[in-house]
Formats: sequence, C-alpha cells, structure tokens
Amino acid sequence: MYRVTETLTQASRLSRMLPQLDDAMQEQEPSSPDAKAPQAPPSSGLGMAMRMSTELASGVFVGGGIGYILDYWLHTNPWLTLIFFVFGAAAGFRNMYRCSMPHQEQRGVNPGDEPPQQRGKP
Repeated sequence: MYRVTETLTQASRLSRMLPQLDDAMQEQEPSSPDAKAPQAPPSSGLGMAMRMSTELASGVFVGGGIGYILDYWLHTNPWLTLIFFVFGAAAGFRNMYRCSMPHQEQRGVNPGDEPPQQRGKP
C-alpha cells in the first residue's frame, strides 16, 4: 500500500510541474517562425557531382532493369529493354536538372533569363 500512495504522490507532483515546464519551454522558443527553420549547409561541388551522377546512373539502371524483366517475361527481346533504357535515361536527366535548380537559383541564375551582354557588343 505504501508504494501505491508514493506513486500517486509522485504523479501529482509531476502533474503540478508540467505547466511550469511548458512555460519555461515557451520562453526558450524563438518568437519568429523563420528562426525555427534550420538552414541547410551549402553543398560542395564534389558532393553535387556525386549526387548528379548517382541520379543519372540509377535512372538508367532502373529503366534498363524494368525493360529487361519485361522482355524476359513477354519474350520481346531486346525492344522493351531499349525503350525502358531510354525512359530511364530521360528520368535520370530530369532528376539531374531538378537537382541543379536550387543551386542555380542560389547563384542568381534563372533558366529563362537572357544571357548577359558582352561589353562593346550591342
């Protein structure tokens, strides 16, 4: 019986401390929503190159693999392998493009902008 009463006493103490803890946590949190968002560290050129090459290779391998399996299953060698290889390559290039867009925006380059004029030329 002693343990039950001791547990109830501890639970009541903890329930009284909970509002104090909430108040203390709210004081520590930043007030602006922008301050909460963590900033991603800038990626290095080597890291970006590795990611882009992985995007392309994975697209080609997955597309080629799907085509090979379908060719084996449907006995249509080599047509579906070739078609899905092209689809995989297209998906890989699309992923590479999507991967590079945030870095171009960071540098101030927009894909639809006119190229800068060279000096002395109209």
